[in-house]
Amino acid sequence: MQATLGDQFGFDKVEATPSPKRNKKDDAWINELMWALSGPIMVWPGYEDMMMPEDIKSGIQMERMISVMTHDKLASEVETMWYISTATLAQPPNHDWTEIYMYLCRRWMLAKVKEEDKLPDFLRKPIELSEYMQKPDLARLRRWLFDKSMKALKCKQKS
Repeated sequence: MQATLGDQFGFDKVEATPSPKRNKKDDAWINELMWALSGPIMVWPGYEDMMMPEDIKSGIQMERMISVMTHDKLASEVETMWYISTATLAQPPNHDWTEIYMYLCRRWMLAKVKEEDKLPDFLRKPIELSEYMQKPDLARLRRWLFDKSMKALKCKQKS
């Protein structure tokens, strides 16, 4: 009888430990983490190759990580701002979407400069979104962007 490496080192007698069972909650968390780290950033169709400023890109990744930790199923405000920015290149926004875009820009700029007097003059005054029109539209867009980005990531993982 021929000796094997397992006989020599004794590892053929060691029972394999069963792999832990994965549940759907773990899979969802892993998918969200993958989305935060490498999920596609949504832009208006036709602007996928547009160069993105590094500070916007890092802001999106940071807000995505926070979103995963807080279990939000929404695109980040910075990603939403970038999407609206690319959409305005294709067609001018109406009043409500202009207000939403300015609101997001102001919040992003304030996070960067920390002082209102360092903002451009048109962003110094606080911008309040309409409770019945603009806030629901912004929330709906953020949900749609998250879903679209997550779906694109899952398609990418399958191929």
